[in-house]
Amino acid sequence: MLLTATLSIGLAATRPGVASAVAAACKDQPKSSSQIQDEPWQQTWFDAPAKIWPFSTGAGMTVAVLDTGVTTINSQLMGKVSNGYDFVRKVDQGNVDCVPHGTAEAGIISASQESGIGFYGLAPETKILPVRVAKEAVTNDQSKPLDPVKLADGITYAADHGADVIDCAVVTYQDNPAVKAAVKRAISKGVVVVAMVGDSHSMQRDGIGPTTPSLTPYPASYPDVIGVGAVDSNGRRVETSQIGFYTDLVAPGSEVVSDAIGGQNTFDGTGVASAFVAATAALLLSEHDSPLAGLSGVARVRAVTKQLLGTASPELSTEDSMAYGAGLVDPFRALTEKPSGRGPAALPAHTAPPPPPPNPAKEAALKARRHTNHRAAQLAEAVGVGTILLMGLVLVVPRGRVRRWRPARRAAPSPKPDDAPEFVSGEQLFTHPTPRD
Repeated sequence: MLLTATLSIGLAATRPGVASAVAAACKDQPKSSSQIQDEPWQQTWFDAPAKIWPFSTGAGMTVAVLDTGVTTINSQLMGKVSNGYDFVRKVDQGNVDCVPHGTAEAGIISASQESGIGFYGLAPETKILPVRVAKEAVTNDQSKPLDPVKLADGITYAADHGADVIDCAVVTYQDNPAVKAAVKRAISKGVVVVAMVGDSHSMQRDGIGPTTPSLTPYPASYPDVIGVGAVDSNGRRVETSQIGFYTDLVAPGSEVVSDAIGGQNTFDGTGVASAFVAATAALLLSEHDSPLAGLSGVARVRAVTKQLLGTASPELSTEDSMAYGAGLVDPFRALTEKPSGRGPAALPAHTAPPPPPPNPAKEAALKARRHTNHRAAQLAEAVGVGTILLMGLVLVVPRGRVRRWRPARRAAPSPKPDDAPEFVSGEQLFTHPTPRD
């Protein structure tokens, strides 16, 4: 901590006005963070050095981060952050962050690789335009709503000051005409607008969704805006990530490591997730010989959106859903898989196949087989009947010969114990009985 604080002080000292800007913008001195050496889980998913940077690093692109500002007191962001604008104080100093939530957004997008630090950004050559529209990170606490006027002004400022992509890491639950008009204007200029879907889903209130309509998020719900939800390291939706028609993609948003004051920290929420999608959009637009280069206006925005959604990994969702959208954003697939340019092919109408032509030889063979089977069945029946008759003769003939073919007498019933003995004459006692079986 002492080393980190010393680093922060040294960086502030080498940048005139940084310390005074922090003092003017922040009620309390922001706390410094230590450096995290371990590789974050989200980077094992994307593996940017091996799979992404050979195709694009975001060079030449500018991403506007609409949030709590972006600090320059972090070595991984040195030389990447412009002054921007602070709509909270109405000064040209968006490069200060008291939380630091906007700094985490910028780090996910463009942090450089450094020895001894496991974290780095997806698009390290991207420039950051910080637009400060909130004092603190937007949460699910509705008692501190975002000022929609500041949000509208921030979107307009970003579109007019060279932003190729706007990462809107704040949310309002008001369908404000000024915000809607600012978004429409930015998209008409070819600026890709990425927005968090909000962190106000409640399992107790909403169950498995959708989130209550009173919490419909803006600008994520506006046409042509890419709404981003959050998933954890297992690919499951973060419990508070909102569910609705506005969710187009999901990205890491639970215990995500990113830049803070002087070092790194962990961050959560759909606001963090939106940075991954904004970075991927910048990678697409920066790709060498990209087919997007010749597009402009709404066509450019829709082409980027189609590519992002079309190459998303389904994860736990096998089809488009209000919880996961098209799936997890996949920068590698977005850069390497090109759309065919054709829509789904229409299947021909079903027609029954014609009956096969007659085959005399086959018919004759079937007839002969049926005749053979019939004769075999008759023979088996005759053999069965003969066997039964033969067995009967074997059992009956010997017994008949013994009785000389006389009918057998019915056996006399046994006397009951209580019956009196019958009288037997002497003639019957001394007469030899006729032999029986």
